[in-house]
Amino acid sequence: MSKLRIDTGDVVYNFPSGEKWVVAYVKDDYIYPLGWPESRDRTQNCKFLIKASPERRLELLNEMSISKSHLGEYARKQLEVEKEIL
Repeated sequence: MSKLRIDTGDVVYNFPSGEKWVVAYVKDDYIYPLGWPESRDRTQNCKFLIKASPERRLELLNEMSISKSHLGEYARKQLEVEKEIL
């Protein structure tokens, strides 16, 4: 059985905050959600709820790519990688 890969646009439930988070990205063992204030938490503190469609994921990466924060940096790198694959 393969392990589900949480990715940009997916929705998770964060137990400590009691909030549903839309995922910006996952790095190492941390989930970084979209929104303000910026935050992160360990993947073990989150429960997967909804998988984003490929179209929604790409839409969010494009929106994030204009940011000067770590979210924008991640999105620009990810979009560049995907261009090379296509």
